[in-house]
Amino acid sequence: LYENFKIVAGTDITFESLRYCKDNLPKNVMLVCCDAASVFRYRFDLIVTNPPYLPDEEYKKRFHESAIHGGHTGIETTLRFIKSAVSVLSQNGKMLIIISTLSDVSKMDELIIEMKLKRRTIREKKLFFETLTIVEISFK
Repeated sequence: LYENFKIVAGTDITFESLRYCKDNLPKNVMLVCCDAASVFRYRFDLIVTNPPYLPDEEYKKRFHESAIHGGHTGIETTLRFIKSAVSVLSQNGKMLIIISTLSDVSKMDELIIEMKLKRRTIREKKLFFETLTIVEISFK
């Protein structure tokens, strides 16, 4: 992204992830330790995220890993991100999100309708236990 855009910002709730990025990205990439996009006031033309999307079922809670578990049904982190990021998405902007068939994607579709957004599938990759999909979300 930093090769194609003038302003690039990244967020993560894990400081260690940001430290790794800081050590491996150019200095002009802004990195912020926060949840989703809540700290930004600037409008972005493109927002990209690969949120944790695996369900955090009861038997897995003892192995909870915030980098991969996206909430009870796997979609809660994604929903929180969409709600946060839409406030900084430019009117003609696009949001790209990776989702999994292991998550309850119907909840995301309900939120998109409720927020009067539109969804388009960009690409799918079938794996032996799930399908990963890149979804584009934008204003109608």
